[in-house]
Amino acid sequence: MSKELDVLRDFRDSKLESNCIGRKMTDIYYLISPSIANVIVRSARMKASVRKCLNPLIGALKKKGY
Repeated sequence: MSKELDVLRDFRDSKLESNCIGRKMTDIYYLISPSIANVIVRSARMKASVRKCLNPLIGALKKKGY
């Protein structure tokens, strides 16, 4: 998913990191995401579910030029 992750990173860097609320959201994400990722990585079903949920978001961001 490296290309897809680049889309999410670009959105984070250009939109979320450009304002106070976005930076706070990013901070919270990085605080809680390691524990969530540890659960997801152990389950093929969870990995597939996360990808399925992220695909529409990534598609929308790609359409907007990220």
